[in-house]
Amino acid sequence: MKLIVNLLMAMLLVSCAHVDVPTVQGGLPPLGEGAAGGGYRYEVIPGDILVVNVHNNLGLSGSFLVTQEGDILYSFIGKIGVAGLSTEEIRDLLAVLLEDYIYEPIINVSVKGQEIYVLGEVKRPGPIPYENNMTVRKALLSVGGANGRASVNNIIIKRIVNGKEIMIRVKMGDIVLPDDIVEVPLSFW
Repeated sequence: MKLIVNLLMAMLLVSCAHVDVPTVQGGLPPLGEGAAGGGYRYEVIPGDILVVNVHNNLGLSGSFLVTQEGDILYSFIGKIGVAGLSTEEIRDLLAVLLEDYIYEPIINVSVKGQEIYVLGEVKRPGPIPYENNMTVRKALLSVGGANGRASVNNIIIKRIVNGKEIMIRVKMGDIVLPDDIVEVPLSFW
């Protein structure tokens, strides 16, 4: 009798631990929780246009074409090899290179044309520039946050994978990818 009770308890625990997470074969990876989950890493390639914003310094901010050799030509510094690097790696590299000119520079780097679309019950719906390992939370903050009618526990991401649109319910720490559509629904309560 004790064995049966233990087996039933074990089966109950296993069934409670099951989490139904959408998976995708090939194409873009499925959602992962937070940057620690591996995330999606875009590497800059020749032909990309980098948008660099240096806080409080318009002279060092601008758009830079990545040459066929994989370089950008940057003010004060010259040629910088960026092909194969992520936007975070480029940001960190620029921060080190600009230390002689600016004390603790605050830099944002994005690839022009890569966007995420945030729609629904948010303060300023529309496209925002994609950043590596951007979370749903950061995407919402980039559009001014959710409005008072939003159901933030039922956010959906629409993503094209292998030519098909999939819809996934997400959490605030989940990673968004380029061209994702983040939809914040209306709360019914």
